[in-house]
Amino acid sequence: MFKSIAEICLVQLKKGTSDSFRAGMPRIPSSAIYKIEGKPNTGDIVVVSDINGKSIGWGPYNAEGDTPVRLLAMESENLDGFDLDHLLDIRITEAASLRKTMRLPSQNTNAYRIINGEGDRLSGLTVDVYGDVVVIFSEASWTEIHREIIERAVLKHLNPESVIWRPMAGELVQDGWQSFSQNQTGHFDGVIIKELGLNYRVALGSGQKTGYYCDHRENRALIRDLSRGRRVMDAFCYTGGFALNASVGGAQKVLGIDSSESAIELARENARLNQINDVSFKRIEALTALNDAHGFDLIILDPPKLAPSDKELDAAVLHYQHLNREAIKALPTDGLLFTASCSAALGMDRFTEILRQAADEAERRISILKSSGTGPDYPTHPSYPEGNYLTCLLVGVH
Repeated sequence: MFKSIAEICLVQLKKGTSDSFRAGMPRIPSSAIYKIEGKPNTGDIVVVSDINGKSIGWGPYNAEGDTPVRLLAMESENLDGFDLDHLLDIRITEAASLRKTMRLPSQNTNAYRIINGEGDRLSGLTVDVYGDVVVIFSEASWTEIHREIIERAVLKHLNPESVIWRPMAGELVQDGWQSFSQNQTGHFDGVIIKELGLNYRVALGSGQKTGYYCDHRENRALIRDLSRGRRVMDAFCYTGGFALNASVGGAQKVLGIDSSESAIELARENARLNQINDVSFKRIEALTALNDAHGFDLIILDPPKLAPSDKELDAAVLHYQHLNREAIKALPTDGLLFTASCSAALGMDRFTEILRQAADEAERRISILKSSGTGPDYPTHPSYPEGNYLTCLLVGVH
């Protein structure tokens, strides 16, 4: 049970800092805090007010890490008390209703994101649905402390056959949490999901992130539409999603490459699951493959996150520029490049500039045909633009 209302501690913000948090910015840094009344422990619910004592909202406190408070509820919602169970009931119900509006799940797709952190007003918590299995992605101290409450709410509303809890080491350490165990999750390697009518075996609990990148669903559909008659290279293919959609779309030739042998094995298994026999998969470094990519006229570049934070940004920019330069050099006139960055620190403007510089170095002319990001099951809050982490560009090469 949480403390009574009389015992709830107060976090008062400095003068001139409250407007962005009242507008919905969920993460309150220590630099915005004027004073704390009481002695809250990590995980305790605290009330946040402006300099005049007017309540803004409430959320869990964190005595360590970079974010002392994450606002989960706003005063304007007129919630009765500070009940996390009740709040999770509201948030999951709202999130499920939004996905239903977006036709998720559907007959052709049963893998999707139902809680997207700040975008669903639950900063630090992500929940993905994979058919009858749910993966909970924990990246904040409060989610580790209140794991039992979160799992109970997920079971109540989603009624899955299995729940996997995935503590994300990097995010948790940054949040000041040290006591999690990397081995406390299941693997469920045999789970088969459906997306856009294709079946995928996914390594839940042991693969990258929550096991499968649902965020690229609409982009995989785009590649399916563009692939007819084309020769396609899917760099960083992972589970083979882009490559298999290129085949279904009528590509003349498809090659998926990845430096990970386990990813290549998984991609080959997914091809077999769908009785797709005209896609080749090869373990090779992307830059090596791009140096010999002159037989392709559609190249997909979807590398893992190269800039987890601002301090890695400069090195990441050079790497992105090198990858895209080699792809642009390899493509023929009227070739297509679909290139993506999942580094939130980069952003669309910087990524576009990287493409311009890559084209200049390749001595080629390019046209940006389309920009995109995540699907509708990855909502973002307008007061938290950092949630727009996926940047994708479809580029015509001349």
